[in-house]
Amino acid sequence: MALAEGAAVPYAVELGLTVLHTALYAALFLFAYLQLWLLLYYRERRLSYHTLCLFLCLLWAALRTTLFSFYLQNSLQALRLQQPFAHWLLYCLPGCLLFSSLCLLNLYFAEVSFAFWLRCPQIKAGAAAVVLLYLGSILTSLLFLVVNLTCAMLIHGEVPEKQLRWTVLARALVNDSLFILCAISLACCMWEASALSTWILTLLKVSASLSCLGGIL
Repeated sequence: MALAEGAAVPYAVELGLTVLHTALYAALFLFAYLQLWLLLYYRERRLSYHTLCLFLCLLWAALRTTLFSFYLQNSLQALRLQQPFAHWLLYCLPGCLLFSSLCLLNLYFAEVSFAFWLRCPQIKAGAAAVVLLYLGSILTSLLFLVVNLTCAMLIHGEVPEKQLRWTVLARALVNDSLFILCAISLACCMWEASALSTWILTLLKVSASLSCLGGIL
């Protein structure tokens, strides 16, 4: 592995960390791959939140394993990829996959939190909220993907340094803002699901107590 002169990290430490990360990502890839095969073997639903999360995890781990494998061969060449698509694929797409996984978790906990309202045909608020969350997740995922792809193309294009600096700053602001908003939405959905489950459990306990009291009387 090539090492830049005057590097702050010794070669042995860099090599050890690279091997460790490669092994961890490869193990995660094998775990997700095995889980997908087990779902197929036990004839579970092929299109579900579980399979989609595992598939996103599989792609993310595969890209990270590939990137750190390049680091083992030549770290400087891996840092200075000349092809825009290769740079976007190895450096930007994993972030897009993480954001898509976060959006998927949002949708799952939103359906859990609105499950009670979806079973009531008189109440349309729950169904409307879930539809809005679906549309919002798709649009934000597309926005995240387009922003990162555009910035990756501009970095390798003939763009003035000042404009490139503002472009990178804009990408960082958009990415961080979307991650923060999605995380806040996920926290709200998880809190709503927890509160709803507690309320239902309390209601069941009260109903059981009233039934026992009615049987005694």
